[in-house]
Amino acid sequence: MEAKEYNFWSLTEIYHLVFPRIQRDYAQGRLTFKASQVRKAFIKSLKSALSEANPAVNLDFIYGVQRMDVKADETRFIPLDGQQRLTTLFLLHWYLAYKTNNHDVFKGHLSGKDEKVRFLYETRDSAKAFCENMIKNNIDNSDEQKPVSWNIRNQNWFLTMWTEDPTVQGMLTMLDAMDDAFKEDNLEDYWDRLTNKGYIRFYVLPFDENYSLGEDLYIKMNARGLALTTFENFKASFEEELLEVDTKESFKSHIDTKWTNMFWYPMTTEKGNPPEKVDTEMMRFIRMLLSFQYALRKDEIKEKEGEPAYEKVDDKVFDERIFGGLLVNAKGKDFIPDDEQNYVYLTEKGILDKDSAKKIVEGFTAIGDYWDNDKHSWEDSLKPIMFKDVWNTFCKKPDYRTQLFILAIIIAPADNRDCWFRLCRNLVCNTIINDKKDMRWLIKKLYELKGLQYFGLK
Repeated sequence: MEAKEYNFWSLTEIYHLVFPRIQRDYAQGRLTFKASQVRKAFIKSLKSALSEANPAVNLDFIYGVQRMDVKADETRFIPLDGQQRLTTLFLLHWYLAYKTNNHDVFKGHLSGKDEKVRFLYETRDSAKAFCENMIKNNIDNSDEQKPVSWNIRNQNWFLTMWTEDPTVQGMLTMLDAMDDAFKEDNLEDYWDRLTNKGYIRFYVLPFDENYSLGEDLYIKMNARGLALTTFENFKASFEEELLEVDTKESFKSHIDTKWTNMFWYPMTTEKGNPPEKVDTEMMRFIRMLLSFQYALRKDEIKEKEGEPAYEKVDDKVFDERIFGGLLVNAKGKDFIPDDEQNYVYLTEKGILDKDSAKKIVEGFTAIGDYWDNDKHSWEDSLKPIMFKDVWNTFCKKPDYRTQLFILAIIIAPADNRDCWFRLCRNLVCNTIINDKKDMRWLIKKLYELKGLQYFGLK
């Protein structure tokens, strides 16, 4: 059948949504770190779509089977793919109806005069009953100091045993997360845009009602392919949200080709076995570039007793703990926790922004300029540093000096390069580097040298 564009409101005008028992539980409300990052990013996207300054968002394709139930006189849509998105949209509609006193409209739309709910969650009996009660029962929103989940749990129809259902748990978690994100906004406008204007849309491709819905089909749909790595998720958000037009094209053209190759081949063993952690090393390289920029931040001015307080120019001040985390994980070959390399974490901590994103692309470009993609080797023209040795060391077991040599290469002036690299080598090799304080001092010193006008440097 032909794919058509809907929003949740228009889809449920035509279909009764039915999530069969074989489908998995609601995953976007899980309490794992990965789920929390997906939850934050998705809510942020939904909120952006509902604000006047931002365009509508399309949530891609949703596949399922259209089936006519003659006895019940209703047309059902049974999703094969799209359960998580549709469930989150159901919760968003419920939340905005709850906060704007529009539950009667919500109830009328999703149950109608016959009171047959148009959102049927059959994964477990408890999940089914919970959703039915959420549709049919209005909840007083007078105590806004309490979490939404607390208010729901205290309804006379809510059964304590439902808290053991992972889908119910996930829905309550998602509603609280939505409340944290939306509670300061003009929700009346959001409700109108969500239900009447279709700011959040998706394409629905229904299969014929005779399409087989065997158990093996759901297993394959839920397990198809490999999950995206942390770095793959990072790349998508990094490109979409932070890069300007001039740097985006360069990033898209090289990140999966030339720039990947310059990590891939130095890490490949002599027998030709491919490396297993190219993504990890590319993320380590990005974190190293971020540490270079972070080291340049101003120290926080602390108030002294008896002296007037200083007014901060901005909130981008140096934090020794964050800098140490970036350095340690760039230096060693130890495991990098998902949270410390995750896009959401880096942006929320103020480590990654549009300025630092541009510097990251510049760093990849500068190093990539020495890489011959046809010969899979380096042009070793950076005497006395010997770039080939520097890069091989970084890809296998980087130390502080190796990182500093890479910084020297990235920020090298166009003229008098022999003089520049000799000066950098002498500075780095003749300085004792014991800890992050020494490392920060050297990073700042290299940037200072770049700005010097003597020695013929420009």
